[in-house]
Amino acid sequence: MYLDETVTDKCSRFIILLLELLIVNALLQVLTWADFMSVGRIFWGPKRTTMLFSLGYAVCNLAVGVVAHYRFVRGDQILRHALLCMFFYVLLTSGILALLKMPLWMYKPVVVFYVLLTVLVVLHRFVWRQGFKAYRLQPRHRHKVVFVGPVSNALPLFEEMTGNPYTGYDVLGYFADEPDADNQHDVPRLGSPAEAADWITDHHYMLHQAYCTLPPEREEAKQVLHACENHLVRFFVVPGVRNYVTHRMHFEFLRGVPVLSLRYEPLELLPNRMLKRTFDVLVSGLFLFTLFPLIYIAVAIAVKWSSPGPVLFKQQRSGQDGRVFWCYKFRSMRLNKESDEKQATANDPRVTRVGHFIRRTNIDELPQFINVLRGEMSIVGPRPHMIKHTEQYSQLIDKYMVRHYVKPGITGWAQVSGFRGETRELWQMEGRVKKDIWYIEHWTLVLDLFIIYKTVVQMFKHDPQAY
Repeated sequence: MYLDETVTDKCSRFIILLLELLIVNALLQVLTWADFMSVGRIFWGPKRTTMLFSLGYAVCNLAVGVVAHYRFVRGDQILRHALLCMFFYVLLTSGILALLKMPLWMYKPVVVFYVLLTVLVVLHRFVWRQGFKAYRLQPRHRHKVVFVGPVSNALPLFEEMTGNPYTGYDVLGYFADEPDADNQHDVPRLGSPAEAADWITDHHYMLHQAYCTLPPEREEAKQVLHACENHLVRFFVVPGVRNYVTHRMHFEFLRGVPVLSLRYEPLELLPNRMLKRTFDVLVSGLFLFTLFPLIYIAVAIAVKWSSPGPVLFKQQRSGQDGRVFWCYKFRSMRLNKESDEKQATANDPRVTRVGHFIRRTNIDELPQFINVLRGEMSIVGPRPHMIKHTEQYSQLIDKYMVRHYVKPGITGWAQVSGFRGETRELWQMEGRVKKDIWYIEHWTLVLDLFIIYKTVVQMFKHDPQAY
């Protein structure tokens, strides 16, 4: 959530862009002096090459945006925007160089430039973040605010403003019918909502913002609005929906009507879907055409030796939007009639000796890169379940079907967070669903890379849930 991007914030964003363009130019100049960047000399000359790289960076920076100057922002969000900007920058500029038929031997200095620039951009934005923290700690740069209505209706915002001084807010107090039990920061109750308008009128010289959590039918809300509008105090309405919706939501205007959608899903945005799909295609394609044939031959010999039957096992599973698809795995069990209904259990007699090994190391899941390349799955996402289990759990677990808003994955946040393998108790599946929904609402490419890293680590460690 990013509130009130002021003129100062817009100027800061512009300054960040200018400084990063200087970093691009300075880095190109240094590499040119070091006789390492020969691209410019061969194509258009150093000046035109520098102009190309600078213009490309400006386009990508403006398209992705900068969040280091926002008041409510986490470190991972700053990192994500920086890496996303660099990802599109590399795609854009390397694509142009490819169209210019740049020789392969020249890509080495270009790759060095990309790596150094990524490091410098990330460091630059975190330095700015620390600067903004110091700036907002100064008394003359802080915003004085009050809340009108129950604090519980805006509790996360209230706690962030009162508990995190780096946001730059000082909460002077709140107006409520009764003292609010959710107030854990000793913020004073200034009176009832009926007294708020007069208080704002008398103290407007020291007040910057007012956040109203009252229901719209309360007359006091209108009085506070008028008092703020007449005394240069910015007025914000906090919809009272947190009593029944406790996770973050997405706000937009539809035909001029303000609408809150139930949840914010990063993968609903086309650039994010394109980024994730590009990553899936590149990684799955590289794996399938290099390592997979060798792995397939070795596993096929072992599977055929362990028991009669096909090397690959395919099963119908529930995919995105509930669509059914054929999911591929290396066969780890003897042929049986329960494979479409019964999960693997500890010491399952159906699992072969080879099957125990490939299941424990996740090797049995590798053919699903075929599903990824075909667009039925993603490398990271909620694990696809058997059709029968989807039908059962959708009736037993609240919000179970939400996990089908995105493509299923070879690995997922639930699997690296302790919810891998058999679900003997209902609470285990409930925990898996909660983790899957959290992933859907917090997706970033950095999170995907972290999950892949955790999955690889698990492959080389004994996981008691892997059987």
